[in-house]
Amino acid sequence: MKVVSAYFTGTIAGALLTSLAAWTVSGFSEPIAREPRLALLLAAALAAWVARHGFVPGFSLPESRRQIPAETFGGGLVRGAFRFGFELGTGLRTYVPAIAPYVLLLVILIGRPTLGAALLMGIGFGFGRAVPLTVQFAAGFAPVAGGPPRQMPAFLTSPLIGALILAGAFTLV
Repeated sequence: MKVVSAYFTGTIAGALLTSLAAWTVSGFSEPIAREPRLALLLAAALAAWVARHGFVPGFSLPESRRQIPAETFGGGLVRGAFRFGFELGTGLRTYVPAIAPYVLLLVILIGRPTLGAALLMGIGFGFGRAVPLTVQFAAGFAPVAGGPPRQMPAFLTSPLIGALILAGAFTLV
């Protein structure tokens, strides 16, 4: 239970730090009027989707295309779980297969929500990063009866989640 708690705490701490840093930088977008800011947010989200799906050669999202190194787990399992969770929570240290984290970051940078809303977005992102591995760990990595669950294709999931985040962002801006 200590390992799961450390991992969960780490993902939320990492996401909170990232959302706080993004909110601080978002002050530069404050002078932009509401309508141009919404248009810029929509254009940036569309550019992220185009980059993620490789429609324009050489145009890609900034990300680390490697897994978190094994050295992260040095110094004990609980400390390693926290560090692993923290690095996952920042969204900067590992491969990110969807555009949702980028759109969420754009919402904070361009949408300029209140500090409280930005921190809640960070908590939500950290929670979202923590839940899948926590559920697997709690279940003892047992396979689901009847085989793997059916999933929506990635080319549909990514735009759907991105669109939901954008819809939420438009209510904040």
